[in-house]
Amino acid sequence: MHNHLGSRFRDFRQRVGLTQAQISRYLGVDQSYVSKFENGEREFSVDLLIKAAELFGCTLEDLANPNNENLPLPTAMRATEVQDEDLQV
Repeated sequence: MHNHLGSRFRDFRQRVGLTQAQISRYLGVDQSYVSKFENGEREFSVDLLIKAAELFGCTLEDLANPNNENLPLPTAMRATEVQDEDLQV
């Protein structure tokens, strides 16, 4: 299950224009942890998934549901360049 979730996470992260480094800082985890999660080698806690979904502007269900391939993301996150300051908690 988490391999599918990791690839969905990667898709959402890329669609909003975030790097692994940026999302890892936002979530408070190491970049290698994000990489391993996206590749199906690690799992994220529900709390981390909820925090990421909030950043992506979707629900946890949207993030986990493979039938939502073309789910539109909020306009607010459609930036060409996201600065670290934009991700401050």
